Amino acid sequence: MPNVAAASANSSLASTPNTSSTATEVALVDALATARWKAMRMSNFEAVQIDRQFDAQQDPAFETMDNDVRTGIAYGEAVNHDRTMAGIGRAETRLQHQFNSAFDRLSRLKKSQSKPALMRE
Repeated sequence: MPNVAAASANSSLASTPNTSSTATEVALVDALATARWKAMRMSNFEAVQIDRQFDAQQDPAFETMDNDVRTGIAYGEAVNHDRTMAGIGRAETRLQHQFNSAFDRLSRLKKSQSKPALMRE
């Protein structure tokens, strides 16, 4: 993935008056963007697994079912019979943790930068 987040972070932070961009801030914004991008990919992978199960439904009874019901059945099949979904779930949890951690660190950093110098000592 190109480092678009860092470039975007640099330009948005640099264009804000009285705000300086530190290497730590750029790294944290990059971590946020990367975790979000990867989480979106995981969501797409999950959708593909469900679509594969949906397409595999060969029983003629499925033809009379609503698509939402068929999708629910396909989701159940994907979760119950495919270890890929478990791996995707673990990856999504890990990525959400990475995003939250970077966000918290960035928030604390920004808060500490906004305190007067005497209060930081």
